[in-house]
Amino acid sequence: MRVEFSSLRTDRIRRVHQRIAAQPNWVVRAALMTFALIIVLPILLLVLVAFTLAVVVFAVLGLINRIGNLITGRSGTLWGRDSRGRRNVTVLPRES
Repeated sequence: MRVEFSSLRTDRIRRVHQRIAAQPNWVVRAALMTFALIIVLPILLLVLVAFTLAVVVFAVLGLINRIGNLITGRSGTLWGRDSRGRRNVTVLPRES
């Protein structure tokens, strides 16, 4: 014995699914292409533009930093730190 619970909602979902499944293949393909052109393609283009812009901005800022360090005569260390990464530290040799 098979028991089916039916309601207005499940009947409607079943009818919509049957209507979609009965459509020709080209209709589904056209709907998916339209979705891709309207939603997916602009998002991908925005991500590509944002990535390209970020690369350009960081390259320009790195170049400006490098040129500034060359002009002021500082070495390539970050923010005036010594070779061990310390800033404003004087290390006195230990007397034994």
